[in-house]
Amino acid sequence: MTRDDWVKERLLFMDRISLLIPTLNRSEFVVRALKYYAQVGFQGCIHIGDSSDEAHQAKIQVALQSVAGQLQVHYSHLPRAAYPNDACCLQALLEKVSTPYAVYSGDDDFLIPKTLEKCTDFLEAHSDYSAVNGISVAVTLAGPGAYGEMTAAHYVGAHHLESSRATERWRGYVHQAISTQYYLHRTETWRRMYQDVSKVPSRYLGPEFLPCSLSAILGKIKEIEGLSCVFQINPSKHFGWQTHSLYALMMGSDWSLSVRTLRESLISALAAQDGLELAEAQAVFDREFWWHLNFMLQWHYQLHHAEPLNVYDLLKRRRALVNAYLWLKNLFAPRHRPLNLRRLLQPRHPLHADFMPIYKLITSPA
Repeated sequence: MTRDDWVKERLLFMDRISLLIPTLNRSEFVVRALKYYAQVGFQGCIHIGDSSDEAHQAKIQVALQSVAGQLQVHYSHLPRAAYPNDACCLQALLEKVSTPYAVYSGDDDFLIPKTLEKCTDFLEAHSDYSAVNGISVAVTLAGPGAYGEMTAAHYVGAHHLESSRATERWRGYVHQAISTQYYLHRTETWRRMYQDVSKVPSRYLGPEFLPCSLSAILGKIKEIEGLSCVFQINPSKHFGWQTHSLYALMMGSDWSLSVRTLRESLISALAAQDGLELAEAQAVFDREFWWHLNFMLQWHYQLHHAEPLNVYDLLKRRRALVNAYLWLKNLFAPRHRPLNLRRLLQPRHPLHADFMPIYKLITSPA
C-alpha cells in the first residue's frame, strides 16, 4: 500500500465518526472549536445543535462560512423552548447522524482526531464493548472566556468497566459517576442511551445519569492510550455542581417523575442484559441508586456549606474508604503521574504533540 492509499484509507475511516456539539449562547467557544478542528484536519462530521439567541447564531454562521470546504458541519437551530436541555438537543442531533460512530463534545472542549481513530479501531475489534476513550485532561484558564493564559492542567479520571455482568459495570459507574458521554460509542448505542431522556426532565438525571448508566449497562468500557479529550473547567457553564446541588434538583417539580422513569428504564435494561427477573434488577437499582444519592447529597452539602470534615465518621465508612482508594489509584496511575501543565509543555511528554495545537489556539489566538 502506498502512502497516498494509506492516507485515503485513514480519511475514509475518520469519515465514520460524528461529533455532537450542543450549545447555548456561547458562540465564542463554538468558533474556537471550529478553528481547532479545521487546523488539525478533522475529516468526520460535526453536528451543531444551537439553541442560542440571534446574536450568537449570527457569529456561528460567520464561523461556519470561514471553514466551508474544510469541515463537514451540519448546523441545526434547536430553539430552547422546544429543546430545554442538552439531552434533548443531543437526541435531536442523533436523528441526523449517518455515521456508525458518534461522540459528544462540549462546546468548550476539544477531541483529538488521532485518538478517536484508535477508539474506532478498538470498537471495531471488540463487539462486547459499548464505549472506549483515551486519556482526558482538564485545563484551567486565568479568566472565564475562550482565550487567555492557561494556568493548570490535570488528569481526569476514567472508567475501566470490564466485568461480563451489566449489574457490576453499572455499580462501577454509580460509585464513580464520571460522565461517559465524551467516550466514543456506536451510533446505535447512543440512540438507545438517549431513547428515554425526554421523559426524564430533571437536570443531571436526564442529561447525564440515565445515558451514562445505559452506556455501562449495554457493554464494557475502557480507557486506552493517547490524548482523547481536553476539557476546559469553565465557571460560566449553564449547569454545574458549583452553582447547583442534588438537593436543589430534588426540590424541583419534575424530580419524582424523573426518578420513576429513570428507575423503570434502568431496571428494564439491567434485567435484559443479565437475564434477571425484574424484582432482582429492581433490588440492584434501589440499593445502588440509594447509595449514589446518599454520597452526592453529603458531597454537595460539604461543597456548598463547607462544614469541617469529620474524619472519625469517614473512617467508619469502609465503602467510602474503598472508593477513595480506587479513585486515588486511578488518579495516580503510573502513566498519568507526571501529567500537569508544566510537563505537558515538555516535548518529551507522550501527550505533548496532541496537546500543543490546543494550547497554542487558546493562549495565542490568531
